[in-house]
Amino acid sequence: LLVQCLQQGDLRADAHTRVLVCFTTWLKSGEITLMMVANTPLVELAFAALKADDSDVFDTAVDAVCGIIYETHLDRDDEPAAVEAKNIAVEQQLVPQLGMVADLMRSDQLVRAGDEDRSRGYCRMFTEAGEAWVQRMVLATAPYEGVIGALVDCMRLESLDVITMLFDFWTILADKVLENTNSCDPGRRMLASVFDTIIDVIIGHLKYPATYDTGTERGGWSAKERDEFREFRHTIGDVLKDCVRVVGQAKALQHAYEQIAGRITGVQTPWQDIEAPLFALRAMGAEVSATENDVLPKIMDMFAQFPAHPKLRYAATLVIGRYT
Repeated sequence: LLVQCLQQGDLRADAHTRVLVCFTTWLKSGEITLMMVANTPLVELAFAALKADDSDVFDTAVDAVCGIIYETHLDRDDEPAAVEAKNIAVEQQLVPQLGMVADLMRSDQLVRAGDEDRSRGYCRMFTEAGEAWVQRMVLATAPYEGVIGALVDCMRLESLDVITMLFDFWTILADKVLENTNSCDPGRRMLASVFDTIIDVIIGHLKYPATYDTGTERGGWSAKERDEFREFRHTIGDVLKDCVRVVGQAKALQHAYEQIAGRITGVQTPWQDIEAPLFALRAMGAEVSATENDVLPKIMDMFAQFPAHPKLRYAATLVIGRYT
């Protein structure tokens, strides 16, 4: 019945939504199992609904896809081994489907326009997949490269509220990568390069907006907005610590060094472009050895060359204090 409904070409948006809600509810309640629907068009139709322009249909399709992915978790106590093996087979069918969803996200005009709800939907699906399959991502990385790439793209989204849902995943992934003690493993090297990439992405998110000023009205921000951004910076700073754990302190510090060195020589460089990597340095401090003597001295030598701006003077003082 559900398949027949979803295959109707003239299905109204509200009816489309109700069918997907019905499917998702039955799946979550256990009335139907993943294996019961695996060989039907229902899974494919749920993914196809992500192309809908109607926001209600899209949001409901996101719920359905997240429900499908959740059922493939291997760490659930209520699943016998035989069912888990079948769920892995379903997972292998879902991975390429999510690769197509990643392409859809990259070309979605609403995401490009900064639509927060649309962006949140894509992030939910990839975060669910990342957390469900993280163990196998580390043990056999190659098949999951598309999903991992999409998670990096999600980190690049503009909405700070949306990307916070990814933070726990990066911590879990870092822990799993470090459990794999074979440093020559190609998968580990690939995942280390992912953490290397998101360091620059994170530093970009740490920047105060160009309109922010320390003068009157602080760029139009309310006290609440300033507090929320301050809290966000400390939270994403924990992800930076995960990056240091995986890529190593020298590589991580080099990112901040290169960003600062490339900007202090510029003419009228905005203070925000220097302050962000300074904050990153402070966030990384907990994972940097007290004996680090390669990159930090070069960074400290640059402090005297900073533009005379109170924000930079304050940030540099905090960095010195942190490493002292």
